[in-house]
Amino acid sequence: MLFSVSNLYATKRIRRDHKTGKIIKAGYGNETFFRVKRVNLNGFDHLCTCLDALTKQPFALVIRGEPLPETNLNHTRRVNHEDAEKGYQAAFTEAARHWFAVDIDKVKKPVAIDPVSNPDAAIEFLIGLLPPSCTTRGAGGNSPARRTCRATRKRSPLDCGSGRAMRLMMPL
Repeated sequence: MLFSVSNLYATKRIRRDHKTGKIIKAGYGNETFFRVKRVNLNGFDHLCTCLDALTKQPFALVIRGEPLPETNLNHTRRVNHEDAEKGYQAAFTEAARHWFAVDIDKVKKPVAIDPVSNPDAAIEFLIGLLPPSCTTRGAGGNSPARRTCRATRKRSPLDCGSGRAMRLMMPL
């Protein structure tokens, strides 16, 4: 996980204007340096628990990479390649994981679903767009997609269920 050293947002911020009712989006912060925290996951339930904890930390984000040995874990750029022109050294390298990220963007919002008043229906719609291997129900009737989206929806319910974007982690 990466944490903004300047406390700049690592998430989109989405809210409803209380006067007009319109949805207002604010973009990510433009952070340059991060603090790195390694998390050794011991299963999918642990991943869901970690994502749930992350919902309370808007200045943090998950990455797939692994820090290189020379990376300063308290103050580093988020780069996985050297850029001689800008003078950046690579700080991260690719790493094999037992999960993958799914990012669904630019999906036309279904007419019959209002993602603001019924985010769970919007989530179910988006989950229905995933291949069956991602949506097979597991223990307790929860598929990996449903369990991770439930955790990430706490962080930004309108974004996750907007019919326009959804991010979740899936086990391999």
